[in-house]
Amino acid sequence: MRQPLAWKSALTFAAAVAGAAGDTEEERRLIDQALAATEAGDPDVRLEVIDFISTSGHAAEAVELLEPRLKEASDDDFASDLYGAAIERAYATARADETAARERAAVDRFADRTGLVALGDAVGAFLDGTGLGEAVRAQVTEELSEADDLDWSPEDRASFGKLAEELALLTVNPGHDEDETLDEVEDLLTEDDLLCPLRAFAADPSTPRALAARAVAWHEHIHYGLWRIEDPVPAPGLRCIDIVSGTARYVEFPAEATAGLPRWTVWLGGAVPVDGIWRSTGVGVRLSPAEADAAAESIDEAARLLDILRKVGGNPVVTSEKRTDPAQDSAWATGQRAAQGGTVAAAEGWEKFWLDEQVPALLGRTPRQAARG
Repeated sequence: MRQPLAWKSALTFAAAVAGAAGDTEEERRLIDQALAATEAGDPDVRLEVIDFISTSGHAAEAVELLEPRLKEASDDDFASDLYGAAIERAYATARADETAARERAAVDRFADRTGLVALGDAVGAFLDGTGLGEAVRAQVTEELSEADDLDWSPEDRASFGKLAEELALLTVNPGHDEDETLDEVEDLLTEDDLLCPLRAFAADPSTPRALAARAVAWHEHIHYGLWRIEDPVPAPGLRCIDIVSGTARYVEFPAEATAGLPRWTVWLGGAVPVDGIWRSTGVGVRLSPAEADAAAESIDEAARLLDILRKVGGNPVVTSEKRTDPAQDSAWATGQRAAQGGTVAAAEGWEKFWLDEQVPALLGRTPRQAARG
């Protein structure tokens, strides 16, 4: 637990007293004094002062103070949590008071997806007609072909294609020219980073610096997860917890992704910081709680199996090598179909079938057999 400094407690307490007494000038003076004292000190102490500002009726100011911190350190859990609370307070004030211009501006910045859209458009234009673009399309085509035997609706297949394309921006690696230079983004990248489309885009001399920084942030911080959404009504964002890793984020979603969300929905997709604000990429799949639990259990089983194999001297490698049965590339696809063909619902027990299926990577043994050594 953080131990607040005595001077900070004294200043914020005095500011609270002044505010309660209606002395706004004294309150302002004390708040400014507390902020000035934290400019070059412990970042967490400054965040605690900002939290006081947020809870004292100045949520928009707190948002403004938190935005630079999140641009610098988007993975700062404490700052992210405070930002979520502050933007919710600003949103409530803006809805209740049409003249609350500062709060409304803060909410508008949060909802503004133009930076993310601009990045996607620019990366697409960069890849068009290039070898990298061809490699991305080839990988997406391969991923879709390997799922041909799955009984998907056209909408599900289209969603999978978009997700495959998004992942290809992070995973396609056709090699790079060792003589390439980094010019304007040399402080953001090293030559070894020129391995995937997003990094190549960031390193291109013609890429605007702001877009290059967003591409680097995407590559370094994108978090794909099973995001459980407790309250599905945006206010203006959604509090999300990845049920696999336990990571919590306050996430901005596009309106079409949240329309009609039932309570406890789990969103399978990516969240990425754009200029400090965590945003859903907009590409993903809604899962019911039962479906999400089954997926999480399978991921946990796979992780434990990999850990066991490493401890006994194995060297397990995740590969995309072409299989005779495309479903063998998935940790659970065949088990899911087995469950669907029987009496067990797909979201309620199909992972148990997977544990007893022969896996080529385990030399024909089942995961259960391999786990036993």
